[in-house]
Amino acid sequence: MTPSTVLLNEFTFDPAYPELGYLHEVHRGKIVTFRQGGQVLITDVYQDPLLPGIKTCAKGDLLEPMGLLHETIQDFPLFYEESLASNNEILVQITVLGHPIGFEDRHTSMAVVSPGQSTLLILQVMNGIALARSTMPSWLPLPSTIPPDSWLLVETNWFRMVEQPCRHKLQSLDKLRNNAIVVINVHETLNFTFKTFMSDTLSSAERYKKRMSVVLTNPTGFRVTVHHFWDKTNNHMLTLNIFSHLCKKGMTMVTVYIPEASLMCSMTSITFTLQNACPEGLSIVYLPSRPISDYEWLHGDPEDENEDRILYNLPVNYRPPSKLGVLIPTTENIYNADPSKPIPRQHYPVSKNTGRYKQCAGKASLEECGCTDSLRVSPLAIYSDCRQRVLRKIYPLINFNVTLFLRRVNHPDQPLRSPYFVTVTEVNNRTNWAVTGTQSTSTLAKMRELLNTMHNQTFFNPEGLQITCYGTELFHFRISVIPGVVLCDLVDEVQIFVDKGPLGFPAAYVISCITAIGLGGLLMLGLLLKTANPSSGVLKTFWRKHKVAPESN
Repeated sequence: MTPSTVLLNEFTFDPAYPELGYLHEVHRGKIVTFRQGGQVLITDVYQDPLLPGIKTCAKGDLLEPMGLLHETIQDFPLFYEESLASNNEILVQITVLGHPIGFEDRHTSMAVVSPGQSTLLILQVMNGIALARSTMPSWLPLPSTIPPDSWLLVETNWFRMVEQPCRHKLQSLDKLRNNAIVVINVHETLNFTFKTFMSDTLSSAERYKKRMSVVLTNPTGFRVTVHHFWDKTNNHMLTLNIFSHLCKKGMTMVTVYIPEASLMCSMTSITFTLQNACPEGLSIVYLPSRPISDYEWLHGDPEDENEDRILYNLPVNYRPPSKLGVLIPTTENIYNADPSKPIPRQHYPVSKNTGRYKQCAGKASLEECGCTDSLRVSPLAIYSDCRQRVLRKIYPLINFNVTLFLRRVNHPDQPLRSPYFVTVTEVNNRTNWAVTGTQSTSTLAKMRELLNTMHNQTFFNPEGLQITCYGTELFHFRISVIPGVVLCDLVDEVQIFVDKGPLGFPAAYVISCITAIGLGGLLMLGLLLKTANPSSGVLKTFWRKHKVAPESN
């Protein structure tokens, strides 16, 4: 197939679209048939192509050779020279050298074609001399003479435009449905690949031709990169690389279509809606170094590499300590709740006035609380009534690694990284803990500097996040992704029971004092025994009284 260019002047328009006046984008894919023969498939239409006096320009594939006129003037040479029109437009004056008559009025709107030079559209004929407009002025040296065997006369003032038969088909290699809704997360990249098929080998003979185009209704909402390539059979393929670079909700409609395809085809375009929003099922989860199944959480007794139990069974109606002491809880959360049993550690008014059931509120027994297995393994504080077992760590707990993952439906877990910065809080208001490790990056420093006035809490990089607990018993941490980096609330909670800690006040001090007194007394007795004279009467008398007499036979 030979590419060809069809140019129509300002007086030519399609009768099917009189409101357009000129060639338009809707004419792509139509076939232009000329009266003298020749068919051109329009593949591209250009509005205002920066050519003087030309309103539209259509580029197409030549399906049938153009019909040529055979007139006597074609046996004579032509002379081109510059002519200035009344509107200061530079035109070309064409003179037929040696012909007695030259051009006639019927030659108006015909085209003079000379291979290797610009085509000339005849606008007016006066006294055998034609006044023409050059379609490509830079390709026409003036003045110049064209030999008689180097130019043709083509009739372009009459043509008709028809719809071509279906020759194209568009396919999504990712099985993307037409009018589908695709949700993309912030800083996420999606790729979609499309492929075109041609039903006739003649039209597909031109290699490396781009047959697909892409239109976006909101091009600033996403960063879209288009990559064109071709397979071994010369089928045009297109890949859309879409990156969500703005942390705000937005939407755009993406249309991939074949501009030159016929309206007779049923599948020449695919349109889908791209939404920048929180994807379905997106969450963050903490995964311990030793995976624990739901069955082990409920019924098992897993151990670590040191054969220590990694789960701790909480007492019934348990409440963790506060900064006032182990026996003075002040939190509202109750763990492993059972309304039929008493709540321990209520020796002080502050403990009696705090602590509320949630799942078991207004219930008389544990069976009425409606705790399911999914609620029992949930670490969230709103389900603390059903929580029976938590992670167990041995005191002292120093630099405990908190490894977080980004979880999404039908996607593998991804490690939570920058810029998903997080805040860490203790839901029971315990203060004897600290974040002692996080991977410092330039992005983290800049974010802290910019958002210091917006957030009262310090946020951390989830990579390398470590927590040190200086106290014992239950610590309940809530880890939240800061607002502004994702379009939904991402929160997870981690519960750790620090076991085998030192004795609390005042037992530790009492035992220390008794031990010190006992050791002091023993040292004093040893000192007296060592410094006393063995031959003294006191020691002899003590020895005689405690000496055992030998038994007689």
